[in-house]
Amino acid sequence: MPSWAQPIPAAPERTEPPMNSVVHVAPLTMPVNRAAAQLGLSRSSIYRLLRAGELSAVRVCGRTLIHFDSMKRLIDGGRRQEQHADMP
Repeated sequence: MPSWAQPIPAAPERTEPPMNSVVHVAPLTMPVNRAAAQLGLSRSSIYRLLRAGELSAVRVCGRTLIHFDSMKRLIDGGRRQEQHADMP
């Protein structure tokens, strides 16, 4: 059989997403307004949590940016307390 008439081998399976696909990445930080909206709190409450050390932030070019991980820890900590309160 001539080489041009041989079947084309199947393409290998891709293990990574194609270059044109959308990959969602969690933000590292977010501004106080957005953090307040995401947590359902006021800006004052966000600043109160920062002063208490329950949230962490960084100042960049005069803006206060809340670390996303600290927001997640705050929420996860609240869930753990609720779970323990349900236990007899």
